[in-house]
Amino acid sequence: MALAKGQSAIEFLSTYSFVFLILAGVLVLLVFLASSGTALVPAQCSSFGGVDCNFASFYTNGTEHYSLVTLGISNSGSVPINVIGMTVTRGAVTENAFCTPSFVYPGGQAVCAAQFSTVVVQGTMVNGYYSLSADYCNNGLSEILLNDCTAPATYTGSFSAQATYAETDLFGVIGAVGANTVTLAPYNSITVPFLPPSYSTIQNGEWIGTGSGGSVAYSFGTQSYVGSNYLGVNTLPFPASVSQLNDLPNANAPYNSLFSMAFTTLDIAVTQNSERIYTDNAMEVYYKPVTSGSWNSVFGGDAWTGGSDDGGEHTGNVVLQPGMYNLAVVWSNTAANGLQALNIS
Repeated sequence: MALAKGQSAIEFLSTYSFVFLILAGVLVLLVFLASSGTALVPAQCSSFGGVDCNFASFYTNGTEHYSLVTLGISNSGSVPINVIGMTVTRGAVTENAFCTPSFVYPGGQAVCAAQFSTVVVQGTMVNGYYSLSADYCNNGLSEILLNDCTAPATYTGSFSAQATYAETDLFGVIGAVGANTVTLAPYNSITVPFLPPSYSTIQNGEWIGTGSGGSVAYSFGTQSYVGSNYLGVNTLPFPASVSQLNDLPNANAPYNSLFSMAFTTLDIAVTQNSERIYTDNAMEVYYKPVTSGSWNSVFGGDAWTGGSDDGGEHTGNVVLQPGMYNLAVVWSNTAANGLQALNIS
């Protein structure tokens, strides 16, 4: 009888053990979800034609008592657009948003941000809406200069994101190649952050910076630089969204050089006075208040060099008072290994 009971117990365990394993897994998952709050809920951003919304974040700052909505948009239309205005609504409050770049080619990315004078608890799901106005510019940038773009269209969408105390540094990036007559983009041809003559876009994408503690930073490079630390940041390969910056054959004939522009919209809560960059070829940082039409150069061409590994680290002391700014990082590289690192602190 004892043998039969033991055998029955073994049969019971072998038959139903998988049930206990499933229950144990469910309990572990529930404990994990309880301990992590709502951190697993992803942000969402939707749009209704013409302009796509790819990214949404909601940063809340209890010390300075404000919050920041950041949206990543892309031009999914067939002609360039010029963003002339944007608003973001949360609850009963609507605020102006500011985008950079304002001129977006088909497939291009822009980063838009709006500040709210309220804070919420970290982990709270925040919902809202946006409305963006943009001109159609069928013949490109020249139509803006001639004030010849068509009447504006309005694009709307919605977003949801969890409030976080960690600010996300989102960059909209253009990757381009230079014609075979160009070995490196001349600095004097890009005194404002636009593609210089003889360069054509090969890829668009978004980068996420790795800054912390109030700094804005990233370090991206080709394989020989990956894993090294520059300006306090571990170097990563150029992200998959703009992976062709890693693909050196793109800089071979009929092309001789690579080129990128990384744009973002920043909110400076406290005065910043140091911008550092590290590059092996040519790099410049441009900035302007969001309400200004004029870009300012940080390094004035001092970091724009043509040889390999002769760029090094450069520091620019530019006092940025609290407020919102457009930022552009421009970089050019001959057909060789390349690196660009940025740290604003």
